[in-house]
This record gives sequence, C-alpha cells and structure tokens, in this order.
Amino acid sequence: MRTVLIIPMLIAAGAATADSRSDQTDLARALAGRVAGAPVKCLDPRLADGPQVVGTQTLLYRRGNGRLWVNTLPEPCPGLRFNAVPVVEMFGGEMCRNDRFTPVTPGSIPGAPCRLGGFTPWDKPKR
Repeated sequence: MRTVLIIPMLIAAGAATADSRSDQTDLARALAGRVAGAPVKCLDPRLADGPQVVGTQTLLYRRGNGRLWVNTLPEPCPGLRFNAVPVVEMFGGEMCRNDRFTPVTPGSIPGAPCRLGGFTPWDKPKR
C-alpha cells in the first residue's frame, strides 16, 4: 500500500519540477536581450497590458513601448496558474507593492488572496 501512495507523490514532484523549469525558461525568454531598471513601488494599470502569469510567483506586464514590468511576489501564490486572472484590490489609481489580489481561474472558486511585490522595468538597450 505504501508503494501505491509513493508513486503518485513522485510523479507529482517530477511534474512540479518540470513546471518550475518551464516557468524559468518562459521568464528567461521574455527577458532575453533586456536590461533591468530600478524597481518602483507602484504601476499604473492603464499603461500596461497583462498580466502574463509565469509560475506561482511572477507576473509580467507589457507596455506599448516594448518595456516589460516584472512583479515578483514576496511569496508563492498557490492559486496562481497560467490561466488565472489576478484581480487586484487597488487603493487609488495604481497597483502597488503589498496590494492584495485574488487569482481567479475561469469556472472555479477564487483562490486565496496573495500580495504583489515591487515592479521592475526591463527595457531593450538603446543602440
């Protein structure tokens, strides 16, 4: 009986590792050829498209000028998945570090609330 329980756990652990590698690859691909700027506390959501969810701890926002904003959450958000929509509780007109958001996956119950981190701009170097 123990063997039967261990096998699914090993499969799940392997899948989690593969997902983590895939998330790291997706993030590296998005940031390739870009340089990080100084992090800022807040971001005006009207100036950015997204977010694109990368794993359980990273959100990517895109601007029309080619700038990417990376938000690395202070801790992993268990309900955050590639198809989840983070619904942010904003106070004022901006999304800020430590604002709460709830990941909502279509057709399911909203996940537990999580917190945003700071926003780091990534730009392509000027030639």
